[in-house]
Amino acid sequence: MIGSQGSESMWWRYRRQLVDLLLPTAEDRPLEFLQTVSNWAKVNGVFYSFSLSGWNMEVTYPSLLLLLSDRAGEFVIEDPKLAINESKRVLQQAYEGAPSSVHHVYSVVDLASEVDWIVAQFAIVTADEACPRCKQSGLEYWVDSVMNTIMFSCSECGGEFTIDRRAIVNTHPVRPALRQDLQKESLSLRGDRGKKSWWAKTLWQ
Repeated sequence: MIGSQGSESMWWRYRRQLVDLLLPTAEDRPLEFLQTVSNWAKVNGVFYSFSLSGWNMEVTYPSLLLLLSDRAGEFVIEDPKLAINESKRVLQQAYEGAPSSVHHVYSVVDLASEVDWIVAQFAIVTADEACPRCKQSGLEYWVDSVMNTIMFSCSECGGEFTIDRRAIVNTHPVRPALRQDLQKESLSLRGDRGKKSWWAKTLWQ
């Protein structure tokens, strides 16, 4: 297992390893892609240090926590090809653009943030309507982990709303809404960012 401290070059090597593992994944194999990430993290104990240092992953890295809890099969994956290709592009581009120095600033926190972002490309679902506050199309479905209720969060302005569009200031941990959360509420969904061209018809199967 990796401790909470380590050389910057060590974290960079783990990042390179993840890139190499993910690049061969086919564009239409999202669960294989996510399973590769999960296996890599578990086998190497990459995020083990968080449990030792008191990090609350439920608050800081909710998408990553869902993956490590083996809940990827519950994701409503809007567009597998887009999510896989975007994740590969960002990972590889960032690696190739890094300075050659082994002293490049990099840590487990940076790595966790990146992997959480990657998982979020698969896990987060957007709503079929504009934000009540900024009128942009960034509304996302999230779940209040304490109350176990669905809420909206806007990726554009940061506004938070109840399911009946009342503005709130949420103080609880939240996680991306999963398939059963949306089925329970029979909510409408959309393909923002080029997504959801197909899956609205398959969500209820």
